[in-house]
Amino acid sequence: MDKQEFVTTITSGKPDYAIYDIGRLGKKGFTQISRLPFAIRVLVENLLRKIDGDIVTGKNLIRIARWRKQYAAPGYSASILPACRPS
Repeated sequence: MDKQEFVTTITSGKPDYAIYDIGRLGKKGFTQISRLPFAIRVLVENLLRKIDGDIVTGKNLIRIARWRKQYAAPGYSASILPACRPS
């Protein structure tokens, strides 16, 4: 999964901003974003920004994006990777 296919640009004032659009996950058929609780949406966006194919993979992202309220058995966790401002 190439995270760049989820980047969109918005304009607010002078600079344009690149954002990771989790709505595109729904458009590509991975999940229905509107059904996810806000906290899970935040985690999905975080993982989308941090996909590197090593620590965070597309598979990790899809597992969280397909979150359900209940599971038959526990067995998956994901880490939140804080955003850092470029120096």
